[in-house]
Amino acid sequence: EPSKMSYSDYLDYWMKEHCEINLKYHTIQAYQNIIKNHIKPKLGFYMLSQLTTSVIQEFINNIYLEKGFSKNFLKNILKVLKGSLGYATDVVGFIKVNPSLKVRLPKYDIPDSDPVYILSNEEVEKILERFSNNPCVYYAFLTAYYTGLRVSEVFGLTWDDIDFENKIIDVKHSIYDKPKDIKGRWYIGTTKTFKGKRKIYMSETLCNALINFKKRQDYIKKISNLNYNYYHIEDVVNEYGKKIEQRIVKSSLSDINSQKIDLVFVKEDGTYVGTDLINYPFKIIHNELGITKCRFYDLRGSYATTILKNGTELRDVADILGHNN
Repeated sequence: EPSKMSYSDYLDYWMKEHCEINLKYHTIQAYQNIIKNHIKPKLGFYMLSQLTTSVIQEFINNIYLEKGFSKNFLKNILKVLKGSLGYATDVVGFIKVNPSLKVRLPKYDIPDSDPVYILSNEEVEKILERFSNNPCVYYAFLTAYYTGLRVSEVFGLTWDDIDFENKIIDVKHSIYDKPKDIKGRWYIGTTKTFKGKRKIYMSETLCNALINFKKRQDYIKKISNLNYNYYHIEDVVNEYGKKIEQRIVKSSLSDINSQKIDLVFVKEDGTYVGTDLINYPFKIIHNELGITKCRFYDLRGSYATTILKNGTELRDVADILGHNN
């Protein structure tokens, strides 16, 4: 009964009946951490029917003063509160009014300390020149810089997604990782949002570059024979028992009838390591090249800035990036 159910018990119910069914793996993990570490210790003992706007506002104010979290993290905490109580109000009818709707974040006078770093053309050229002898890293950087794809979208690309004749990349996958076991840790799923599923036109530069990269990869496959690593998709039920996830698994000779996947950004011997591929290159970029603040994600912001300066309409930029607004 809503009048007797604790908010702690209700959050467990909401996670099971809504989040584990509808949300992506990393979102579920993030919500679970927020609930366990921040919401339950302070609000979990309240009965669901006892929660008021003033109680929640005081919780947000106190956590801001005591913890000094960034504005974005505090937004995520409030998002969990509003989402869970919205479900209680609008879907299951446990309470009549959502008490979190009018809760406000404290005013931040100081911006978050992690702004986007916009790479200059000279810095991009410097990076590409440094990794010209590492084709996989080189072409991954080039693809991100010329398309604005998210890092999970870049490393989720397959050769079937690239239409060289019409110069189009069909963005419909993203990858994510889970705790590693004997079969690895990489999974392929849908894009981050529905709007993220999109088609992007390639420039001549990128199209020709990827054609050359594919020719090189096909040649290596041919001369490597059985020493090249191939992969396939394996359907697995996630640990919550609610969804089928698609796992990227290294193939063996017995997997001839499996659902093959021809990933674009793999090592010279075909080994797929997902986004781990860029971990060491960024140590070089930061320490050797002296570009200390940049991340792979900043290639996305740099691309958006470049096409805006070149006259692309803002709505078109949003569509290319896969943004709703």
